[in-house]
Amino acid sequence: MHKVSDDITKASIKLLIREPFYGHICTLLQRELSEQACRIAIVWDDRKGFYLRVNPGYWMNLATDELKTGVIKHQLLHLVLKHPFRRNGFGNKRIFDLAADLVVNQFLLPAQLSYDAFTIEQFGFPPNLTLEAYYRLLQQQEDAGVDNNPGDGGDGALDEHQHWHMDPSSSSALKHLMNQQVDDMITASCGRLPSTEIGKLPGGIQEYLQQIIDRFKPVVSWKRVLKLFAASARKTYLQGTLKKPSKRYGTVPGIRIRSKQRLLVAIDTSGSISAEDLAAFFQEVYHIWKQGAEVLVVECDADIQQIWTYKGKVPEHIKGGGGTDLTPPIVYANEVFRPDGLIYFTDGHANTPTVLSRAPLLWLLSPGGIGDPAWNFLPGRKVKMK
Repeated sequence: MHKVSDDITKASIKLLIREPFYGHICTLLQRELSEQACRIAIVWDDRKGFYLRVNPGYWMNLATDELKTGVIKHQLLHLVLKHPFRRNGFGNKRIFDLAADLVVNQFLLPAQLSYDAFTIEQFGFPPNLTLEAYYRLLQQQEDAGVDNNPGDGGDGALDEHQHWHMDPSSSSALKHLMNQQVDDMITASCGRLPSTEIGKLPGGIQEYLQQIIDRFKPVVSWKRVLKLFAASARKTYLQGTLKKPSKRYGTVPGIRIRSKQRLLVAIDTSGSISAEDLAAFFQEVYHIWKQGAEVLVVECDADIQQIWTYKGKVPEHIKGGGGTDLTPPIVYANEVFRPDGLIYFTDGHANTPTVLSRAPLLWLLSPGGIGDPAWNFLPGRKVKMK
């Protein structure tokens, strides 16, 4: 097993050198060696998220370094394009699997393709179509009785997609969590690359990545907002720094005293809030948390439904769906939590809060929510989300 693990690491390093974007994505994934894997596959686990599962026997039978980097890149492309959690949305799973492979195999070099890989040339399909377009073409072929399995290896190249199965009853919060992890990896990988390296990627991939990066940018400059809240911060912590020596010992690293903001984030979970609104809300909460704040989330519709500490992940079930009362979280902040700042995500379709916040208050209105001047009944600063 150690030999296989070391060999996978070597292949990952070669991918990092030759194609840094995919190499950085690979470094962000945990790996597992398991005979349960048909070959090599992206697998989801509720505790550790997406990870790479590799069959040791299959790996050691790969004849060349190009094939080894190719099978890893193949899986990373599926992940980047979010195929593992799109599969349940298509009726014919085999045709979906085939269409997904036709998309990603166009981004691999011939030497990186396994002997039984499916390619658009085998079907006479045009290049650079979407997965949905290839799915429709393959469905049309099947309906017409045309054999859409021209390879000699049967469906072996598609067996790894069986690990993508999701329970159809999976919550929207879980799907949002999956989507967020992939977006996090993409933005982190792009952030490690100079623009010249991103420019070497195929045009379609560049455009797709830019859309994610633009969408993932926070609506508000949370770094600036948290500085405003920091004036009343109650907690401090020590942080090591290489920028100045220790005053006591004259050595580095020294220490720096940092303030830690205690924020209460109220989430409107009433019936007028859509799943898309909640996804946008929690994307901003993630950015707040990444700035180092202590975040307590309060879910509220007509009353407080759930209170929990945010640790970078969204719970599987969000409670609410009733009417809207903006007052309870403000009361909780004033009387119980006493935060340095209160951030309230809502669409604004509610009555005026009956209590004023003792802490600085920022309202973030959903894209479909009210705006200026209708929002003037809300006390405090207000920002409309795009």
